[in-house]
Amino acid sequence: MNCKQGELGIVVAVRGVGDKNKGHIGKIVTAVERIHGDQWITEPVLLDLDGTSCWLSLDDSELRPIRDSDGQDETLTWQPVPAKETA
Repeated sequence: MNCKQGELGIVVAVRGVGDKNKGHIGKIVTAVERIHGDQWITEPVLLDLDGTSCWLSLDDSELRPIRDSDGQDETLTWQPVPAKETA
């Protein structure tokens, strides 16, 4: 899991909705409650940018936690080590 309950997270992806809600990328939300395994109910609830409906949850993979400590870097659990560039 990327986020923990009560943590602030930044929206880093919007999957499965086409391009209409890409404007949510970069928004800050709080991970309030985990549902369905890897989904978070967030505050604030994000509205579709066309104003027609709201999202009740975001996938954990769509969020990156914002932490104010030097906690363990878990980047390598979801991203491989970069290869050295050769000139």
